[in-house]
Amino acid sequence: MPEILMPRLSDTMEEGSIAKWLKQPGEMVKNGDVIAEVETDKATMDLIAYEDGVLSSIIVSEGASVPIGAVVAIVGEDVVNANAETAPAKTDSSPSASGKKDSEPEVAKITQTMADRAETVFSSNGASLQSRIPSSPLARKIARDAEIDLSEIQGSGPGGRIVRADVETAAAQRARKESRDVRTVPQAGAYHQTTSIPTTKMRQVTAKRLSEAALIPQFTLTAQVDLTKLNSLRQEVNTYLAKSNEKISVTDMLVKACSNTLERHPQVNASWDNDAILIHQGVDLGLAVALDDGLVVPVIRAVDTMSVREIANSTKIIIEKARSKKLTPDEMKGSTFTISNLGPFGIEQFTAILNPPEAAILAVGSAAMVPVVKNDQLVMVSAMKLTLSVDHRVLDGAQGASFLRDLVDALENPTSILL
Repeated sequence: MPEILMPRLSDTMEEGSIAKWLKQPGEMVKNGDVIAEVETDKATMDLIAYEDGVLSSIIVSEGASVPIGAVVAIVGEDVVNANAETAPAKTDSSPSASGKKDSEPEVAKITQTMADRAETVFSSNGASLQSRIPSSPLARKIARDAEIDLSEIQGSGPGGRIVRADVETAAAQRARKESRDVRTVPQAGAYHQTTSIPTTKMRQVTAKRLSEAALIPQFTLTAQVDLTKLNSLRQEVNTYLAKSNEKISVTDMLVKACSNTLERHPQVNASWDNDAILIHQGVDLGLAVALDDGLVVPVIRAVDTMSVREIANSTKIIIEKARSKKLTPDEMKGSTFTISNLGPFGIEQFTAILNPPEAAILAVGSAAMVPVVKNDQLVMVSAMKLTLSVDHRVLDGAQGASFLRDLVDALENPTSILL
């Protein structure tokens, strides 16, 4: 029978967890149907069926994590109740009308055989202190890795045998309890308690990538932008767009200004490739989006070919997808330059960590009224600070400074952005 496997849904994905089953055993499925939601290290994505038939058996329960390639469900021509093996066996062994005995034990045996065949792909050899408890090899391995005592699990296989699904259900229940309950850890010699919060896959990947970025030799450059003309032009454009219920943001204009400036400074639109520097012909710009679970960087493709209005529409769509965890892997890779904006949080200035292998990332602070000298007069203007973090292996200080100078000039003379 066709097996549905845990697919690789992102470049960094090593395992996935079933967030929710959308189909249940006994239901018909067709090629292309979404049968479950899978939580990866970056987002929640759809699990697609590629065979027509009946969902015979669910191998992996909701909340359980399995490696890429693991069997999560089985599609067949006949209905096989996934819970048949957990149901109490009938005590009535009298022959049926045809003279044959009840076939439920045979169905349970077939179901268990399919599960065991799927498990052997990922089982490993080796003795275990828990091996005396009736259980499958993979169930024992998962229990060892998750530090779960098999004696505390009620097996659902024939004769009470513990199978993979039993262990994964126990692990998922423990994980849900840990994430739901606030666990306090007394500190020796202290008058307070510490709360322990389990990390998500997304947070773990974010931590890994930031640790890698910290090893890159980098420097930062900061400049201040007078927003007087930019705000005036933006207000004029939004007045025109109001009739179509559209509007552009400062970020949209910043994206366009960065794109234009990167075309003039192709050495900044580059990435490090160990023994070479890659200069990218088009601008695929990443926008850092903070989520509760971690940081994602959706990418706006070919932004150098877009108008500010098109950028505004694309930005709105991709940020909404990021916040709803509906981004695809292709929408989160291949950026050539990144913008991280903490202005909406009231942060005046900060330094963003590089997004490898990109050569630079721009940190955008909040707008604030500051004193500046114009025509020998001290006046207050709206301004914001931009900080460029640069991979020193790719760019030198003068190259980074030249780019930032031209970017500031484009923002302070924004008519050029619309051309």
